Amino acid sequence: MRDQFHVVFLANQSNRSHISLNISLIELLNPLVPINFDIIDNGFMHNPKLGIYPIPNTNILLGKPQDRSIPDPYINDFQSGEALNTYLSKIPLEARFICILDPSFYITATDWISTVKVYMRNSGLSFFGAPWHPTKYKNYRLFPSPNFLVIDLELVSPDELDFLPDISILSNLDQDKNDSEGISSSISQYRTLMPKLIQSILNRWTALEYKLMVYKNYHKHILARFSPQTIFSWTRLMSVFSLTHTRHFLYFTNFLLFNRRYIASHRGLGYRLYKRFRYTHSYSTLYSALSPDISFPNTHLAYYLGSVLESFLPQSISYLDSLSKFTLIHAPLYPQLFQYSQTLPHRIHEYKLNGAPFAFHINLVTDKKESFDQDLSAIKLFLSSLKIVQDNPNPSKIS
Repeated sequence: MRDQFHVVFLANQSNRSHISLNISLIELLNPLVPINFDIIDNGFMHNPKLGIYPIPNTNILLGKPQDRSIPDPYINDFQSGEALNTYLSKIPLEARFICILDPSFYITATDWISTVKVYMRNSGLSFFGAPWHPTKYKNYRLFPSPNFLVIDLELVSPDELDFLPDISILSNLDQDKNDSEGISSSISQYRTLMPKLIQSILNRWTALEYKLMVYKNYHKHILARFSPQTIFSWTRLMSVFSLTHTRHFLYFTNFLLFNRRYIASHRGLGYRLYKRFRYTHSYSTLYSALSPDISFPNTHLAYYLGSVLESFLPQSISYLDSLSKFTLIHAPLYPQLFQYSQTLPHRIHEYKLNGAPFAFHINLVTDKKESFDQDLSAIKLFLSSLKIVQDNPNPSKIS
């Protein structure tokens, strides 16, 4: 019977620890379900000598090299999309369910694979997974993202699946190299919300602010040449015209008014899948458990009235999609996780199913080894504290 369940990870050199930990957790929570683990080695320079080390009970596949002709904002998305498309073209016929999982997306629900399979069969779902978190407001909405996506291959053929970004935007991107967001005017539906004059003023102010910040960082060294009274006077003057307050005000105002032009404008990994199937196939998603004061610090969403404002705005210009507006919380689903690391809270994306905690996703800081190691240690400590792990005869398996 065609019923194989495949879990596939897209990996590079820095993901091995998370993949190994995630696989142990999946096996621990789903002891009665046979699982096939596939790892696509998508190393940064695609050098086999730099590939990830073998992980037991997994099938490691070679990914795709980066195409340097692709504009920077989309180069990684194209690499990942091509690797997934190649993988799906060679998937065995016995496979029915494909679960694409980000290495740092941890599912904590007991026997979640059986739950998802039964739910998809009974509901006739082609796709099930986690939507992009509301903090990733530039991406498409209300459709499962490649962070966690389960596909029923009996309802959709692998040949129909395409994870590449929208290729049609490439020519526009080449013509708009000054756009720091990598989004051209032809694909941004809301750019008219910010007149060019205001945009120009904002850009000039940002440049001026940077110069002033440099001065602020070194003014103590400059003033050290003067008398203590002069230093005291200058320090008081600098505190009155606090650049920190100015920076926060600019960030607050820009997010409240101008950043809305980027809502749902990014056409990266999985966009073509979303565009093709959002109206033709049935799908369902987890609920994003959004704590605005944690997820959106220093913005209007960190306040109650800010959340109320967003709930009344049309979805096309609201930072909260129609699901998030009704799932706002003011306490994290996994409060213990926050206790193990002070660097994690703003980078944790939480998800729930049927009102209960289901999974959390960590935005990794891969360019700072210290932060990366702290994240990994915090996740290990948290997972070891879960009841399902404590009741298991071998809790050390995930350490």
